Amino acid sequence: MKQTNKNTTRTGKKNYVWICDYCGKEFSTKTQSDKHELSCNENPKNKREIILKLSVPKLKTFFYILLIFFGIYFLSFILVNSYAQSNGLSKKSLINPTKWFGSIPTMTPIPISYPTSLPTATTKPTVKPITKKTTNPTAIINDDPLVNCIYSDKCGGTKQIKTSECNNTVCCGVNDKYYITTKDQCNQDQANSDPDNWPEVITNQGNLVLRCRGNIEAVKRADSVREIAYTAYAQPDLKCITENRDSDQCKQLKTDYDSKYNAFTSTLKTEGCLMKEP
Repeated sequence: MKQTNKNTTRTGKKNYVWICDYCGKEFSTKTQSDKHELSCNENPKNKREIILKLSVPKLKTFFYILLIFFGIYFLSFILVNSYAQSNGLSKKSLINPTKWFGSIPTMTPIPISYPTSLPTATTKPTVKPITKKTTNPTAIINDDPLVNCIYSDKCGGTKQIKTSECNNTVCCGVNDKYYITTKDQCNQDQANSDPDNWPEVITNQGNLVLRCRGNIEAVKRADSVREIAYTAYAQPDLKCITENRDSDQCKQLKTDYDSKYNAFTSTLKTEGCLMKEP
């Protein structure tokens, strides 16, 4: 702070002003000048305090940032894990976010075809040897030469294969599907496609006789579970079928039975079951 003689009055008195040492602003009293210098922007001390205030964030700010980050993290984990479980995928790890996302396999339903009639018997392909010209009389004779093996057009027509393979294979037809295989395998496949050769199962309810080409034990288990649910629903003392059909207990038992019945019919389709004709 500097004291400067500003001017002199007519009475001979001198007027003084006080000047800020940092910015040069003038004040009429020393008190005003001192107060101003303490908060002056050009004061190096004040500049250092401003820099420190700007460069050091408050602890509360860090807390809010961490709170928002972990909130988003946990919300993402809940959404990803819920989606994975609803689609039959493995449960995700909370501490391993790099494995949260991945390729999701696509489930493609496999249609089940039921045989309507037995395929017709196949014929043995005609063997047409391939003649080879040779000028070397000492050449080694091939005991299993290539031949033009004539198959049905449903199996691709003529194919050039070894003689032994041509003699032992046929164009096999099973359930409107045709393919080249051995004679023995073709006979076995055709026999397996005949429902009369499938094992039988008699249902607990209705005594229906079914023939299934798949897992017969799976059909029996599904039928037993369905029968237990029906027995609970049809208890005589509850009278769910006749009088108390709209009671809460009967409704619950009916819902459980319907679920088990649907599971049973689904198993019949999966295992390729047909009802035996009387």
